Amino acid sequence: MRKLIALACLAGLAASAAADLGIYSATLTGAEEVPPVVTSASAASSFSFDTVTGILRGSISANGFSSEVFGARIHTGAFGSNGPITIDLGAPTAIGSGFIWDMNFEFHGNIGPDSLSNDELKALLDSGGMYINIFTLAKETGEIRGQIHPVPEPASLVTLGWGGLLLARRRKR
Repeated sequence: MRKLIALACLAGLAASAAADLGIYSATLTGAEEVPPVVTSASAASSFSFDTVTGILRGSISANGFSSEVFGARIHTGAFGSNGPITIDLGAPTAIGSGFIWDMNFEFHGNIGPDSLSNDELKALLDSGGMYINIFTLAKETGEIRGQIHPVPEPASLVTLGWGGLLLARRRKR
């Protein structure tokens, strides 16, 4: 039984080590702004970061803004505090009725004014040390904001599940 548990853990570690793609998400609201903003705007975003190629890809889908959106940025900073701009995502690529905004972006290599290395960027993303801020003409310091968090990879979830099942089975004996 111990060998089976050890094998399951090693399989999970091997799968995690082979994975070079980190998956992240953020939900943006006015309540996360510092200070908080009252707004009906909201957004959902998803990202992937390939540590081998240095490519950060992402998308943001947002709506409900009080006025025209003029930009979005990824900042370095913990929840509840403001931080420096790391990546300027620019203006939205498409605005529809009601300020619905969908944007896709891709960056390569050293990112930001401080030229973060791939390892530095991954560490910030993995620790929740970055956030997205969307700016409008009515709220130039930011209308909505959301902390970027890692999404657990399926291999880790499977490994945790197997470990839990094996421990539960062992306790029954």
